[in-house]
Amino acid sequence: MTTNVSLVFIAVGAAVLAIGALMMVFRMRVLRFVSGRFERVYREDDLSKHESRARMPRMWMLLIIVSGHLAFGLLCIIIGFANLNRPG
Repeated sequence: MTTNVSLVFIAVGAAVLAIGALMMVFRMRVLRFVSGRFERVYREDDLSKHESRARMPRMWMLLIIVSGHLAFGLLCIIIGFANLNRPG
């Protein structure tokens, strides 16, 4: 029973890490596209560079999401290996 639970934890942890990595890549591409689009639109509206940057999407939200996936995935993997190596 312990082995099955451990393998489930390890599999879930690996899946969460993989999904987090894919989300990061996808969101980075979307953020790059949106930033370019914002810059083009604001340039057409004759906004200053400072105003344009103030209105652009931020990177901090992406970092929070990726950090959460990383922490949860690693925690699941650690718990899985700890249970796997536990006697009994």
